[in-house]
Amino acid sequence: MDKREIDGVEINGKSIITSLKIIKQVCKDNLNEKGNCGNCPFL
Repeated sequence: MDKREIDGVEINGKSIITSLKIIKQVCKDNLNEKGNCGNCPFL
């Protein structure tokens, strides 16, 4: 597989896992009082 980058970040297993962990944390941080995604910045 050729080396690839997105916004200066090399795409590899570690960067993919880190990205998923960041998304997971953003989701947890933006749950509303009902525990759903009402405050999601990705919507």
